[in-house]
Amino acid sequence: MKSEIFTLTGVRFLAAFSILVFHIDMRWPLSSNVYLKNIISQGAVGMTLFFMLSGFILAYNYADNSINFKKYIVNRFSRIYPVYILLSIISIPWIGINFTDASFKNLFQIITLNFINLFALQAWFPNLFNYWTFGGTWSISVEIFLYVMFPLLVNLAKNFTKKHIALGVVLLCIISALPGLTTYLFSPPQFGVFYAMPIFRLSEFIIGIFLYKLYILKIRVPYPNIFLFVSTLTFFTYLALFGSELPQYIGHNFIVIPYIALILYLVAAEKTFISSILSSRAFNFLGRISYSFYLLQIFVLLYLIDNRDFIVEMIPLLSNNILLLICVTIILIISSTVCYYYVEERYRVIIKKIADSPQINKNNVKRFFQGS
Repeated sequence: MKSEIFTLTGVRFLAAFSILVFHIDMRWPLSSNVYLKNIISQGAVGMTLFFMLSGFILAYNYADNSINFKKYIVNRFSRIYPVYILLSIISIPWIGINFTDASFKNLFQIITLNFINLFALQAWFPNLFNYWTFGGTWSISVEIFLYVMFPLLVNLAKNFTKKHIALGVVLLCIISALPGLTTYLFSPPQFGVFYAMPIFRLSEFIIGIFLYKLYILKIRVPYPNIFLFVSTLTFFTYLALFGSELPQYIGHNFIVIPYIALILYLVAAEKTFISSILSSRAFNFLGRISYSFYLLQIFVLLYLIDNRDFIVEMIPLLSNNILLLICVTIILIISSTVCYYYVEERYRVIIKKIADSPQINKNNVKRFFQGS
């Protein structure tokens, strides 16, 4: 296994935190300043960063070796499902179905939601985003689709030259901008179709794979610190001025996708002024717990939506939305740390041991449910 690119581990937490800030601000505004609000309102770009980063990291770990499909699937399954199942269980009160209704339709709704949840198919059904955790876990559904596609994609790109890759990145940036462009120019589809449906996130993932190909070719960026500073200043100035002008969080893809691709490459390949921060022990740790941080925020937000008035009554200071964000962040870091060590890592090891056994027998299954 290759050594870890610590700066990219730190980037994972920035993506997860931007999503939290975005979700808090949607319900409890963090600023009345129109320019800052425009920037925060586009925090959903953290999802684009997740998918692009996922393509890069998978290519980094697997692209230079033949993929053992069984081990690859087990690794991906053991990485995603333990915390995902935990979230599904603790969020049952928000499933959106009346369990006391014994009608056939109600029973079939429960069975359908559980089937979709078990196989992580929710991103394909945006009409169900108001049920259970589907409005947040659609990204897991997208990730699984991208994981399945990865072996095929990386094999197709194996012999691509530098020119092929450069042309591919440009073409994929254009493809990624088309949903936002068509939404602006014509009638928009149901929310979630362009934003969450896996096929419309595929181009971002492939860009991540191509960025890795450029990384191993050691393509140098002249004056990386200047590039990083100027591009970041330009990007956030644009969002501050026009963040609220285009719809459905994908309207700005024509600038979001190239910017994230550039930043991701600079952070991975060059020594920049933020490299030492992102590769620090603190950010490395936060990056490791970022998956639990991202998923557990869904539960915390569901609880807050139902109980914030009561919480503010008990703790009046939390009527300040910035203090609320700080408090939620601290709670999530603590709970995500526990979840990372006792659920994510523990069951990842157990699942791999079961998968590596010559035969999955009753003792294997018993050890899994006992957590030992």
